[in-house]
Parts: sequence; C-alpha cells; structure tokens
Amino acid sequence: MGVTGFGVMLALEDDRRKDLCARLRERLAALEHDQWCCWTGHMFDMLAAVLTVGGKPAPSPVEYQLAVDAIARWKRQVVTAYAELAEKEKDSDREWADKVLALLLDGAREW
Repeated sequence: MGVTGFGVMLALEDDRRKDLCARLRERLAALEHDQWCCWTGHMFDMLAAVLTVGGKPAPSPVEYQLAVDAIARWKRQVVTAYAELAEKEKDSDREWADKVLALLLDGAREW
C-alpha cells in the first residue's frame, strides 16, 4: 500500500517537509481568514443593534468607542483578502492554522 496525503509529507526530507508545511500553513490561514470574515460580518451586524439602547449609545463612552473602533476594523478586514492583510493581522489566522496543522500532523503520525 502506497503512502498518500500527510503520510507523504511525513516521509519527505526535512527541508521539503518544512516547505510543504509552510505553504499549507498559509493556505490554512487564508481559509481561517475567510471563515472569520463570514462570522464577523454576521457579528458586527448584531453588535451594531446592541450598541444602541433606545437610540442612545451604550452607557460607557469608552466601551462604546472601543466597540465602534472594533467594528470599523472588522469591516475593513472583512473586505480584505488574506494576502492583503498586514503581517500582524495574518499572524492571528496563522495561530489557528498552526493548531489545525498540528492536529492533522498528529493524526497522520497515527496512520
């Protein structure tokens, strides 16, 4: 029986494996960003409704401004492709891609 999928990656030389992992990490991070965009689009629509009470801002001006700033940042990020994000913003998606990659690699080792 031949080795396929992640089994192939595990059988590769270290340099090739590192290169494949790096490319996969970026693809997973881009996927995570797309998923986040969908969730965030829904969430900031919901937050906009919550930020006003009877047409007035939430009780704390500081909390209100933080929420307004977050919504503005999220709106910008939602329409920004992963490749166009700042490296610091990409790092957030990469953290989750690393978790997925670790799980996949752990699973592949068990095969």
